[in-house]
Amino acid sequence: MAKFVIAGKADCPYYAKVELLADQLVNSVGSFRVHKIVKTPKEWESWLQEECEKRKFLYQKSPIVWRELVDRGGKGILVGGVNEFQEYALEYYGVKSSLLTSDVTKIAVENMATKIEINKELQQYDSLSKPMNICITNAGSPISYHMLNAIASGEVFGSDTELTVNLLGSEEDIDSLKGVSMEAMDLARNLLRRFNVFSNPEEALRDCEAVIVLDQLIRQEEEAEDSWLKRNAEMFVQRIKDIDRVCKPTAKVLLAGGGPTNTSLYLMLECVKNIDKRNIVIMPSLIENQAKAILARKLKVKTSDVVDVIIWGDNEKYFCDTTQARVHNHDGPIWGPPSYSRLANILIHEEQWLTKDFPESLLTRYEEQKVKMGHIPAFAHAAAVNTLIKHWWFGSPSDQIISLGVVSEGWYDVPEGLVFSFPVRIGPEGQYAIVHDLNIPETSKQGIKQCVDYLMEQRYQLFPDQRPPPPPEPVKPEEVTDSPHPPTMTPIREETDIELRPSGEEIETETTPTHTDTDALRTTSAEAGLAKIQEDTEPPEDTTVVVDNEGEQATEEATERAADAGVAADQ
Repeated sequence: MAKFVIAGKADCPYYAKVELLADQLVNSVGSFRVHKIVKTPKEWESWLQEECEKRKFLYQKSPIVWRELVDRGGKGILVGGVNEFQEYALEYYGVKSSLLTSDVTKIAVENMATKIEINKELQQYDSLSKPMNICITNAGSPISYHMLNAIASGEVFGSDTELTVNLLGSEEDIDSLKGVSMEAMDLARNLLRRFNVFSNPEEALRDCEAVIVLDQLIRQEEEAEDSWLKRNAEMFVQRIKDIDRVCKPTAKVLLAGGGPTNTSLYLMLECVKNIDKRNIVIMPSLIENQAKAILARKLKVKTSDVVDVIIWGDNEKYFCDTTQARVHNHDGPIWGPPSYSRLANILIHEEQWLTKDFPESLLTRYEEQKVKMGHIPAFAHAAAVNTLIKHWWFGSPSDQIISLGVVSEGWYDVPEGLVFSFPVRIGPEGQYAIVHDLNIPETSKQGIKQCVDYLMEQRYQLFPDQRPPPPPEPVKPEEVTDSPHPPTMTPIREETDIELRPSGEEIETETTPTHTDTDALRTTSAEAGLAKIQEDTEPPEDTTVVVDNEGEQATEEATERAADAGVAADQ
């Protein structure tokens, strides 16, 4: 079977001549097949250049004719233009065109009018349906590939929403993404209007209502953390600038890649001017689903039977809180309707497993899957992204809590402005609300505090001037020397404070006992007795000592009595 493709400008008389000759061959030769491509003069140059580059043809005129290798495939065989095709038809099939130049000129005018009318009909048809534009960045990722079927089927954005999907990738990924686009159209999904491939961010993001950001920068070996943070910051800040500039103001942006996404989003929000900042969130759902799977295996239920597992913090540093987790359909002594559930911590009964084995299994699960499969667990990641988007568009189950990375307003003692994963519920209109009425145990508060410290440290590495000054060192208490007096005895001043005055004057003074810290901490019967004796023998207020002109001091009588009383107490 011979299959020929003829293409040309709608107003080209030579194309009209080739078209009529091809129709004549179809009618006279049973095995001859033809496919026609008509372009407006405005479309022709770019289409011809792209088609010739793809098929490795060297041709620049209208019309162009080539033969498809139906049985063997491949790029096809170039026949040429109008003269070459007439020679081919005459030599192989004995058919010759008898049209005059005036005839084909009139036909060319009719072709152009028909093309314009067809284009108008197509535009009117397109206007009846306004597909929603969505964009997936880093579309060369296997996560993106596994998302496409669910998106095209209407499972994610709704069964009555037509879609135009834009895949944004690097220049190196363009060829493979074109193959993905062809495969996606082969799905024959009724809601999928177009599948486009771009390497230019502005073209891919223009007028989009949903953006799924899968960008991720892998930290290199021996790369300093602050250098890695800066590279991520530069990439994500440029991405959000493009999104903010050309997407619709109502667009929703989901950061679903890896790396320090919380810190990156903190920087991204500083650049947002047009999009609602509440419409930019982070997905911790993969970690949440992994935790549910581990708990489900422990309790011998389905993963979907475990709900209300909360992920606090960041994808890099998180705290998985199971204190609120509930389990449905557990095979235990107590049964109930499908809505009945019990707390997972009560059903497990193993403190060691909950506090040590479970966190360790969750921490290593991703890498363990990666090693066993030889690639990242993209299928589960894609499913988590699609589920979260569905909840964001149509609401999460009203009786369940999910985790979402948003900007803190001071909830649960998380500093205001810090991007953090919180427990939320999403309403039917797509508005999320923080769950405030949770009773958080002290162990969970400590885990949350560690995540806060980790994220604040990342911020300080990028902005050292925001780091608070270290607290002043505590003043060391003066060293207390051991008292020479026994601990059970209040020492008596061995000397009396005096003030020297001119000869012949009398000076009044009081003798005041002193007490050491050791004496204050130890209360014994001897001390009580000594205190009583001191009270009974308290010196009168008018007791004086006389100092003569040579400086000799006379000890007052009351001091002697107090000393005698102290000795008596010791005895």
